[in-house]
Amino acid sequence: MKKTFEIGDEVYVRDPGRFVEGATCIVGTIATITRDCDDQWVYWLFNEGNPATFDLMRFQAADLGKRIGTPLSQLGSQPGQPGWEKFCAIARSWGYD
Repeated sequence: MKKTFEIGDEVYVRDPGRFVEGATCIVGTIATITRDCDDQWVYWLFNEGNPATFDLMRFQAADLGKRIGTPLSQLGSQPGQPGWEKFCAIARSWGYD
């Protein structure tokens, strides 16, 4: 069976409340990949989105999706703010100065 994700991929967890009660977001980076006793790929995720959960979490491929783009929380709208440079880079990529 082919691996769906690779080490270093940034992913989100589908239906995070199923894994951590009350969680609305679990995002992170694939830290390692193993196989379980049924020979299925298991993805170990460094959790970056919900500090109330464990640092390293275990998921199947069906539980994960790839992150696309830059979260709004990582953009700044004023010079000198964290995320301002990323905001400018995105604007330039769309043809704005």
